[in-house]
Amino acid sequence: MVSVYVSYAWQEEDQKRLVDKLAEACVARGIELRRDKTSIGYGDSIRHFMNEIGAGGHVVLVLSEAYFKSDYCMYELRQIYENKDFRQRVNPIVLSGTPFHKPIDRIPYIKYWEKEIADLQAGLNGLGDPKYTLDLRKDLDGYAECRRLIVELQSILADMNTLTEQVHVGTDFAALLDRILPHPTVAPPDPFRMQITDEIRNILVYSNRLTNSLQTAMRDAAIEPSADLAASLCAVDPERALEDLLFPATKSALAVFDPRQAEFADT
Repeated sequence: MVSVYVSYAWQEEDQKRLVDKLAEACVARGIELRRDKTSIGYGDSIRHFMNEIGAGGHVVLVLSEAYFKSDYCMYELRQIYENKDFRQRVNPIVLSGTPFHKPIDRIPYIKYWEKEIADLQAGLNGLGDPKYTLDLRKDLDGYAECRRLIVELQSILADMNTLTEQVHVGTDFAALLDRILPHPTVAPPDPFRMQITDEIRNILVYSNRLTNSLQTAMRDAAIEPSADLAASLCAVDPERALEDLLFPATKSALAVFDPRQAEFADT
C-alpha cells in the first residue's frame, strides 16, 4: 500500500479537521495516511516520527502562519528538504490567509526566528556552566537553521502551483492524491486479439480433447487457466502462446485421433 505522511500544526483545530478529511479521502483511494494521531503511541518518541516524515516518499504540507513558526513543523520541513527531491516529495496545501508568496511576506518570519534565537541566546548567557545546557544549545542551532532556510524553503513552495483549501476539500483532494497515486490508465481493447480469442473459444467448444491438452500444456508452463481458457491463452505473449502452448497442445490432441476421422481434420 502507498503511504503518505502529513506535516501540520496539530495544535490548530482547523488543521486537525482538514487532516481528518484528508484521511477519509486517502482511505477511499487505498492510500495509508501516516499522521501523529495514529502513528505515535503513548510514550513513543515524537522526534523519531518527525524523522520518518522527513524521509517519507510523499509528504502533505498543510502550510499556515502557525506552521512556519512551529519548532516541530520547521524541523520536519528541514528534514524533508535535507533528504533531497524536495519538490517531487512534497504536496502543499496552503491555508487561506497564509502570506509567504511575495518577498515582503517572508520578512516577518525571518524576524520571528531572529527573535527566537536572541531570546534563547540571552537565556543561555545568564546560565553558568555550558556543559549542562548542551540540549538547549542544540535547540539554538535548530533555530539558526530555521532562520537560514526559511526564505529558501518558502521561495520553493511559493513557486509550486497549488490549489486552495476549498478546492482540495471540494474534490476530495483529487489533484493531490493523483500526484501520489495516479489512476491506472487502461489500454483500449485490441480488436485483433479479441477476434482471435473468439475464434479459439469457438474451436474449443467443439473439441474436448484439444481443451484438455491445452489445459495440461498451460499448467506445465506454470500458467493456471481460468474458466475462459481462450482468454487465458490470449493473455500470454502471442509467440509463447503459439509455440509453447497451442502448437504442442494441438499435436498432443492429434496423437489420439484416427487420421481417417473428421475430428482429426477439424482439430
